[in-house]
Amino acid sequence: YGISDDFERQALITWTIIVTVSSLIGDSIILLATIKYNAIRLKKVIVVVIQHLAVCDLLLTVFMVLPTTVALIADDWVMGGLIGHLHVHVPNTCYPANRLLTCAMTTLKLLLLKYPLRTSTWSRGRGHRICSLIWTLILCIYVPLVIGFLLYIRDTLNFDYTTYACYYNYDSPQAPQWLRYYNLIYIGLVIIIRVWSCW
Repeated sequence: YGISDDFERQALITWTIIVTVSSLIGDSIILLATIKYNAIRLKKVIVVVIQHLAVCDLLLTVFMVLPTTVALIADDWVMGGLIGHLHVHVPNTCYPANRLLTCAMTTLKLLLLKYPLRTSTWSRGRGHRICSLIWTLILCIYVPLVIGFLLYIRDTLNFDYTTYACYYNYDSPQAPQWLRYYNLIYIGLVIIIRVWSCW
């Protein structure tokens, strides 16, 4: 039940605080530098993808790392049900989005190098359209799961003291069979995206 060793718990609390603060500061600096000061001198389409990656990282920090840090400090889940649901769903959307955004950035860099004349007119708008397409794709695939979770197994949201994270009880008799299969398919797609993005 929880982390019983005080040194281990304090070390983990310190680590999560460092990760939270550095991520909040770093991603905020990236967004401020690229939006307000135009400080990063790269092609505009690449800068837009970097902005979307920073937003993705901020979402993960606020809805996953920060609640885990608070749970570690309190040794219990004190953030409430809404944050618990977001603690489950935000990482499930941001991880594959992050991978696809990273793939888009490397692909765009390759296209910029291979076709410099054709890509010279690519603007921020094109970058936002590409990133919006990625976010839309992930949300279209994941939203049926969110609806299924909230309709059928919303009340099974639990806090796990071994990982200090919230989770749903997928084996609940309230969960319909399609929800379990769709969840497996989604996990399979995320694994395929992760493997594909590592090549």
